[in-house]
Amino acid sequence: MKKIKTSKRAAVERQRRFECSNVYDYQWSKFSKLYRAQHPFCVECLKYGIHNQYNTQVDHIIPIEQKPESKYDYDNLQTLCRSCHSKKTAKEKLNK
Repeated sequence: MKKIKTSKRAAVERQRRFECSNVYDYQWSKFSKLYRAQHPFCVECLKYGIHNQYNTQVDHIIPIEQKPESKYDYDNLQTLCRSCHSKKTAKEKLNK
């Protein structure tokens, strides 16, 4: 029988999901939904006059890994669409 090798990418994804499940729990889910109801538009898209409220996510301006005590701090939150959030996160990872 051949052993199926788990790709490094799959292992990294499993680790990320595990870490996220510890940070982004049910309480965060409820809080995030309320925050997005109060702040429905992507702040990056708004800079270009686009009122995008499709597929929005709550982003920590200063990543939660750097400042865990600011998880629910409104001053450290912003609404981003998935595309803008992905770009911001990728840029942050490159600058580490």
